Amino acid sequence: MGPRRLFTETGGLFCKFIVMEFIRTFAELGKDDSAIAGGKGASLGEMTGVGFPVPPGFVVLAEAFERFLEETDLNVEIDSILHKVNHKEIHTVEKASEEIPEVMEGEVLVAPMTTPDYLPAMKRATAFVTDEGGITCHAAIVARELKKPCIIGTKIATKVLKDGDLVEVDANTGTVKIIKRARE
Repeated sequence: MGPRRLFTETGGLFCKFIVMEFIRTFAELGKDDSAIAGGKGASLGEMTGVGFPVPPGFVVLAEAFERFLEETDLNVEIDSILHKVNHKEIHTVEKASEEIPEVMEGEVLVAPMTTPDYLPAMKRATAFVTDEGGITCHAAIVARELKKPCIIGTKIATKVLKDGDLVEVDANTGTVKIIKRARE
């Protein structure tokens, strides 16, 4: 059995028994499935159905992405940013596209100050560093609740730290050490 065939059979079993809810093979799709599988997925399904030579494959459904957004609270975070957008004012649209956070699991959240809108990002971050705040500020309270390191009131964190810098946060000593600067 060749590697391609093994992948196809293994992928088929994976689809059937583990994540079938969010995956459809090309053979299961047709032109009417673009809403759930996207235009290309539906087209490949239609081509498979009428006999065109299409390599075996599958599509991850849009619902999988929607569920990911819900389970990571990214939908709440994105909604809070988009609610500030006035579609008639292009600068608010541009600002929102820049603000939609890219804080992923394991990153340090650096902000002037946090508010409840930051909560989804704070849950994913490993530590928080803010320019403003005291021991009863939002960042400090959330950090205690989530048991995450937090350094508040730095006055300069957002000016000194750049997106992509590798840092070490030591909440016991109140220091942020830059291990490696991001490429500029």
